[in-house]
Amino acid sequence: TADLAAEAEAYLTEIGLSADEIAALKAHLNGEWEAPAVSGYVVADSVEAGDQILYVVSYNGKYYAMTNDTTTNNAFGVVEVELEEDGTISEAADNAVWTLEAGSAEGSFLVKDAEGQYISYNSGTTLMLAEEGTDFNVTCGSGTAAIKPTSASTRQIFLRDNNPLQFRCYATQNMTASGYCAVLTIYKYVP
Repeated sequence: TADLAAEAEAYLTEIGLSADEIAALKAHLNGEWEAPAVSGYVVADSVEAGDQILYVVSYNGKYYAMTNDTTTNNAFGVVEVELEEDGTISEAADNAVWTLEAGSAEGSFLVKDAEGQYISYNSGTTLMLAEEGTDFNVTCGSGTAAIKPTSASTRQIFLRDNNPLQFRCYATQNMTASGYCAVLTIYKYVP
Protein backbone atom coordinates (compact mmCIF):
# COMPACT_ATOMS: atom_id res chain seq x y z
CA THR A 1 0.00 0.00 0.00
CA ALA A 2 3.04 2.26 0.06
CA ASP A 3 3.05 5.32 -2.23
CA LEU A 4 6.25 4.49 -4.08
CA ALA A 5 6.42 7.87 -5.82
CA ALA A 6 6.19 9.68 -2.49
CA GLU A 7 8.73 7.33 -0.92
CA ALA A 8 11.15 7.89 -3.82
CA GLU A 9 10.77 11.68 -3.55
CA ALA A 10 11.31 11.54 0.22
CA TYR A 11 14.47 9.50 -0.33
CA LEU A 12 15.83 11.91 -2.92
CA THR A 13 15.17 14.81 -0.56
CA GLU A 14 16.90 12.95 2.26
CA ILE A 15 20.08 12.44 0.23
CA GLY A 16 20.26 16.14 -0.61
CA LEU A 17 18.47 16.81 -3.90
CA SER A 18 16.61 20.09 -4.11
CA ALA A 19 12.98 20.42 -5.20
CA ASP A 20 14.15 21.81 -8.56
CA GLU A 21 16.51 18.89 -9.07
CA ILE A 22 13.76 16.40 -8.25
CA ALA A 23 11.40 18.14 -10.68
CA ALA A 24 14.10 17.99 -13.39
CA LEU A 25 14.64 14.29 -12.66
CA LYS A 26 10.90 13.62 -12.98
CA ALA A 27 10.79 15.50 -16.28
CA HIS A 28 13.81 13.56 -17.52
CA LEU A 29 12.24 10.22 -16.63
CA ASN A 30 9.04 11.32 -18.39
CA GLY A 31 11.01 12.19 -21.52
CA GLU A 32 10.28 15.91 -21.09
CA TRP A 33 13.69 17.08 -19.88
CA GLU A 34 15.88 19.34 -22.00
CA ALA A 35 19.50 20.10 -21.21
CA PRO A 36 19.89 23.62 -19.85
CA ALA A 37 21.59 26.09 -22.15
CA VAL A 38 25.22 26.79 -21.30
CA SER A 39 26.64 30.09 -22.44
CA GLY A 40 30.07 28.70 -23.26
CA TYR A 41 33.01 28.53 -20.87
CA VAL A 42 32.44 27.30 -17.32
CA VAL A 43 34.88 26.72 -14.45
CA ALA A 44 36.29 23.24 -14.99
CA ASP A 45 36.37 20.72 -12.19
CA SER A 46 38.05 18.26 -14.56
CA VAL A 47 39.68 18.35 -17.98
CA GLU A 48 40.45 15.79 -20.65
CA ALA A 49 41.94 15.56 -24.11
CA GLY A 50 39.95 17.53 -26.67
CA ASP A 51 38.73 20.18 -24.22
CA GLN A 52 38.89 23.82 -25.24
CA ILE A 53 40.03 25.91 -22.31
CA LEU A 54 40.83 29.44 -21.21
CA TYR A 55 43.52 30.38 -18.72
CA VAL A 56 41.83 33.03 -16.57
CA VAL A 57 43.06 35.17 -13.70
CA SER A 58 41.35 37.80 -11.58
CA TYR A 59 43.30 41.02 -11.18
CA ASN A 60 42.01 44.21 -9.54
CA GLY A 61 38.39 43.13 -10.00
CA LYS A 62 38.80 42.26 -13.68
CA TYR A 63 39.28 38.93 -15.44
CA TYR A 64 41.95 38.22 -18.02
CA ALA A 65 42.50 35.25 -20.33
CA MET A 66 45.97 34.42 -21.59
CA THR A 67 46.43 34.76 -25.36
CA ASN A 68 49.05 33.40 -27.74
CA ASP A 69 50.46 36.88 -28.35
CA THR A 70 54.15 36.60 -27.37
CA THR A 71 55.41 39.77 -29.04
CA THR A 72 56.57 41.34 -25.75
CA ASN A 73 59.69 39.67 -24.33
CA ASN A 74 58.28 36.19 -25.02
CA ALA A 75 55.63 36.87 -22.39
CA PHE A 76 52.09 35.81 -23.24
CA GLY A 77 49.63 38.64 -23.69
CA VAL A 78 46.18 38.72 -22.14
CA VAL A 79 42.72 39.86 -23.14
CA GLU A 80 39.99 40.94 -20.75
CA VAL A 81 37.00 38.60 -20.54
CA GLU A 82 33.55 39.29 -19.09
CA LEU A 83 31.91 37.01 -16.57
CA GLU A 84 28.17 36.56 -16.90
CA GLU A 85 25.87 36.66 -13.87
CA ASP A 86 25.94 32.87 -13.71
CA GLY A 87 29.75 32.89 -13.59
CA THR A 88 30.27 31.67 -17.13
CA ILE A 89 32.18 33.30 -19.97
CA SER A 90 30.10 33.43 -23.13
CA GLU A 91 32.75 34.50 -25.62
CA ALA A 92 36.51 34.48 -25.91
CA ALA A 93 38.97 35.76 -28.49
CA ASP A 94 40.30 33.06 -30.81
CA ASN A 95 43.86 33.62 -29.65
CA ALA A 96 42.82 33.00 -26.01
CA VAL A 97 41.39 29.54 -26.70
CA TRP A 98 43.66 26.54 -26.10
CA THR A 99 43.04 22.86 -26.84
CA LEU A 100 44.27 19.98 -24.70
CA GLU A 101 45.90 16.90 -26.19
CA ALA A 102 46.90 13.81 -24.25
CA GLY A 103 50.60 13.72 -23.42
CA SER A 104 52.91 10.74 -23.26
CA ALA A 105 53.04 10.68 -19.46
CA GLU A 106 49.94 9.51 -17.59
CA GLY A 107 47.71 12.43 -16.67
CA SER A 108 49.69 14.93 -18.72
CA PHE A 109 48.48 17.14 -21.55
CA LEU A 110 49.86 19.11 -24.44
CA VAL A 111 48.38 22.59 -24.80
CA LYS A 112 48.06 24.13 -28.27
CA ASP A 113 46.44 27.19 -29.81
CA ALA A 114 44.12 27.54 -32.79
CA GLU A 115 47.15 27.81 -35.10
CA GLY A 116 48.41 24.40 -33.96
CA GLN A 117 51.33 25.75 -31.93
CA TYR A 118 52.06 24.30 -28.51
CA ILE A 119 52.97 26.04 -25.27
CA SER A 120 56.56 24.97 -24.65
CA TYR A 121 59.63 25.92 -22.66
CA ASN A 122 62.32 27.91 -24.42
CA SER A 123 64.84 27.81 -21.61
CA GLY A 124 64.82 28.16 -17.85
CA THR A 125 61.67 30.06 -16.95
CA THR A 126 60.60 31.27 -20.40
CA LEU A 127 57.45 29.94 -22.05
CA MET A 128 56.98 30.16 -25.79
CA LEU A 129 54.98 28.75 -28.70
CA ALA A 130 56.52 25.91 -30.69
CA GLU A 131 55.57 23.51 -33.47
CA GLU A 132 56.22 20.62 -31.10
CA GLY A 133 55.23 20.62 -27.45
CA THR A 134 56.35 18.94 -24.25
CA ASP A 135 54.11 17.28 -21.70
CA PHE A 136 52.46 19.48 -19.09
CA ASN A 137 50.84 18.24 -15.90
CA VAL A 138 47.30 19.31 -15.14
CA THR A 139 46.16 19.59 -11.53
CA CYS A 140 42.42 19.84 -10.94
CA GLY A 141 40.92 21.04 -7.69
CA SER A 142 37.44 20.87 -6.26
CA GLY A 143 35.12 23.24 -8.13
CA THR A 144 38.00 25.08 -9.81
CA ALA A 145 40.75 23.59 -11.93
CA ALA A 146 44.26 24.95 -11.52
CA ILE A 147 46.34 24.04 -14.53
CA LYS A 148 50.10 24.31 -14.34
CA PRO A 149 52.05 23.96 -17.58
CA THR A 150 55.19 22.39 -16.24
CA SER A 151 58.10 20.17 -17.08
CA ALA A 152 59.10 20.05 -13.43
CA SER A 153 57.00 20.29 -10.28
CA THR A 154 58.71 23.55 -9.28
CA ARG A 155 57.41 25.55 -12.24
CA GLN A 156 54.11 27.37 -12.64
CA ILE A 157 52.69 30.32 -14.57
CA PHE A 158 51.90 33.49 -12.64
CA LEU A 159 50.49 36.81 -13.66
CA ARG A 160 53.07 39.56 -13.32
CA ASP A 161 51.68 41.74 -10.56
CA ASN A 162 53.44 44.81 -11.97
CA ASN A 163 52.06 44.28 -15.46
CA PRO A 164 48.56 42.75 -15.73
CA LEU A 165 48.94 42.45 -19.50
CA GLN A 166 51.55 39.70 -19.44
CA PHE A 167 51.97 36.14 -18.21
CA ARG A 168 55.35 34.70 -17.43
CA CYS A 169 56.58 31.48 -15.90
CA TYR A 170 58.57 31.57 -12.68
CA ALA A 171 59.89 28.99 -10.29
CA THR A 172 57.38 28.59 -7.47
CA GLN A 173 60.08 28.71 -4.83
CA ASN A 174 60.72 32.33 -5.86
CA MET A 175 57.06 33.29 -5.59
CA THR A 176 57.28 35.01 -2.20
CA ALA A 177 60.39 36.98 -3.07
CA SER A 178 59.21 38.12 -6.49
CA GLY A 179 55.52 38.53 -5.70
CA TYR A 180 54.19 36.61 -8.70
CA CYS A 181 51.27 35.00 -6.96
CA ALA A 182 48.15 35.19 -9.15
CA VAL A 183 46.51 31.78 -9.59
CA LEU A 184 45.07 30.51 -12.84
CA THR A 185 41.54 29.18 -13.07
CA ILE A 186 40.62 27.01 -16.02
CA TYR A 187 37.37 27.64 -17.88
CA LYS A 188 36.27 24.77 -20.12
CA TYR A 189 33.97 25.09 -23.13
CA VAL A 190 30.71 23.17 -22.77
CA PRO A 191 28.69 22.95 -26.01
